[in-house]
Amino acid sequence: MPLLKSTSVKEATTPPRPPPNHEKPLPTTEVAQRPGTAGTEVFLMANTRRASDRFKQAQQAEKAYRAKKRSTVARANLDSAKAHYRDSYDHLRSALRLSLTVIRMSPFLLTERSEEHQLKSDEKKRRRAQERSKKLEEALERERRSGSEEDEGEGRDDDTVEGRATPAKTVKSVGKSR
Repeated sequence: MPLLKSTSVKEATTPPRPPPNHEKPLPTTEVAQRPGTAGTEVFLMANTRRASDRFKQAQQAEKAYRAKKRSTVARANLDSAKAHYRDSYDHLRSALRLSLTVIRMSPFLLTERSEEHQLKSDEKKRRRAQERSKKLEEALERERRSGSEEDEGEGRDDDTVEGRATPAKTVKSVGKSR
């Protein structure tokens, strides 16, 4: 029975030879069937990966929003600081200029202060001298009164003049107290 040709198993399982230009053939499309439990696991992993990617994107968007908001505030603060520095520079410059004029005019300031001090001390001296002269005048007035009272009081019998002791009695009483 040589009519049937026998084929070996090896020949039946070998894939067909590639075309002469060495291109690979397209895969054959199979009918999509429902995946098994491995498919559910793959679906869950893909879902987790998508959620993780969305979370990362949301974090990046939130970080960019915060950075933009803070940079806006920082820019406003920088502008304000620049204005303050500009003003402070102008003020410092004018303060230094004025300080230099004060240094140049310091002899006049010192002279003025010494004159003021001299006027004050002269006024104090004048007041003191006036007080001394007033006290001396009062003492002289008392002496005059007591001298004139003694002249009038020579004819009296009592030793006091208007309730005061005469100079002779005063000397005796002072001598006794010591």
